[in-house]
Amino acid sequence: MCAAKLSIPKQEIGCELGINQTPEALKLWLDSLPVADVEKSTLMALRLLMAANRCGLDVTFHLHLMRSLVPLVDHLVSALRAKYSTGESPYSSERNIKRIEAVKTLLHEMGHGFKIAITKLYGSADPADRPHLSYCIFHAARINACRLIDTYLLYEPILSEIWGELSLLYRFAVKQGIHQDRYTFRFIESSTEQVYMQLLLLAAINPYRLMRGEAQKVYNLMGQWSHHAKLVSPPEDWQPDTSELVVNINSGEPPYLVAAGSQLDNASELRIVNVSVVKKYLDEQAKLNVAKGDDKRHPTKDLNLRLQQDMMRRLIEGWRSDVDRTNQRHVQAEEMELALGIQNSHSLFAARPSSFDDLSLDDFGLVPLESQWGNAPRPQTGPPGSVFKIDDPHRDIWQDKNTKVGSDDIENEDSEPLLEVYPAKQIDVSGGGFCVEFDLNSQLLAKVGDLACVRRAVDEAPWRLCDVRWQRSISNTMGSMGLRLLSERPLALYCKALGGQGSGGSEQLALLICGEDLCDSEAQLLLPASIYDVGTMLSVKEANKNSNVVLTEKLETTSSFSRFKFRLR
Repeated sequence: MCAAKLSIPKQEIGCELGINQTPEALKLWLDSLPVADVEKSTLMALRLLMAANRCGLDVTFHLHLMRSLVPLVDHLVSALRAKYSTGESPYSSERNIKRIEAVKTLLHEMGHGFKIAITKLYGSADPADRPHLSYCIFHAARINACRLIDTYLLYEPILSEIWGELSLLYRFAVKQGIHQDRYTFRFIESSTEQVYMQLLLLAAINPYRLMRGEAQKVYNLMGQWSHHAKLVSPPEDWQPDTSELVVNINSGEPPYLVAAGSQLDNASELRIVNVSVVKKYLDEQAKLNVAKGDDKRHPTKDLNLRLQQDMMRRLIEGWRSDVDRTNQRHVQAEEMELALGIQNSHSLFAARPSSFDDLSLDDFGLVPLESQWGNAPRPQTGPPGSVFKIDDPHRDIWQDKNTKVGSDDIENEDSEPLLEVYPAKQIDVSGGGFCVEFDLNSQLLAKVGDLACVRRAVDEAPWRLCDVRWQRSISNTMGSMGLRLLSERPLALYCKALGGQGSGGSEQLALLICGEDLCDSEAQLLLPASIYDVGTMLSVKEANKNSNVVLTEKLETTSSFSRFKFRLR
């Protein structure tokens, strides 16, 4: 490794650290931090780090400083991420934007700190410095991993230097025989090689297709599987028989797929990421989780297991889909409109607004099914009582506090539900869907896995049902997303579980795709996510017709919807 290839800030003459270069002074500074005020503590840590990275510190104190800051910075980054990772969009407020920038800067400066230590230790012939060098390389790789995962979590473009430095650190660690040295961080043991392999496995799945927050979860899970993956040097005159995932360890490129039959001039610089054992392991884990799901368990544990199964299924599909697109894309710029969410999608394709107010239990055929529901509930003949009633019999405090529309306003309510429509621009199109760009300031808060309705921005243009397959920022002001076409004209339905997972719940929205009606053998149901599972029996209402169906196969699930095959009962 050439230490000069690691990017570090210029050392400034006369730079002051702000504290004495002694362990005692550093301890006093750490004790003085207002840990309850994360933002203020972050600013104080940044000031110290930026000064330390630009001063010519003694190497012994520099190492002590970096070791002392590791748990502090981890706490600050975790606390700030927790504040902006919840909600519809990380960029939903100015305060969140400042927190995001603070996390990026904090990680960037921590990376500088460890790389400066590496450059100081690089030429040392003292065997006592070898453990320090190994420690710094591990944490430099770990910090770069954190920065890379942040770009995936925020769907931002990958910073160009990250993969180059990761490959450089890994190559040097292998050369020195320290790539497998183990270190404990956040109660988990890891090594430089494991960090590198976890990132390669995460990149292989295409993190821009993962749902909000899943990149971090998948990276953590890869820690259990990374030892199954291997980097293999290709043979001479290599021409891949199938598409292969490769990484150029001498460049700053992220891993990429090489198509079958490709002629490669730089094969000696490439390493094949062999994930065949990982694929097999994932399949076995998925089958094991399904077997566990057959046991009766607490509802919360059951939901957690189903969410884990769903994520595992997405990972397996990610491994299998070497080629994401089979239809040729055609460049076609066009102004578009988007509506998001299962509620809006149902409203747009329903013959009437999405409302359960006029539905009764009789509509769902629940009264005769005492085997699932016990005695059928009796309809109420009068208004329900309320402990919140006051002297005026026409007012109810409970109603005032918990409803947006009072009973007197219902007659004046619009017949059509309010619908938020967002502008976007189609860039290209294929038989499978669209690529669109949108203004990041447009309040279009789409997430990977959301349902979306899309149409040309002209009067009376028909809506089509899609889902968001991937999302990515292309600049500070523009974002892009891929929309998979699900149906030209889905059928809006209502459903309620009569037995199995989800029984006892309220009526739910549903959309029928890939078929004209429930009798079509190719038809599929789109249902709200994480409510129903295979084996659930549903009563489904379409127009004036009621039918019972049993869910037979879960095809996919996201944070917004689940897609099932079914059979009529």
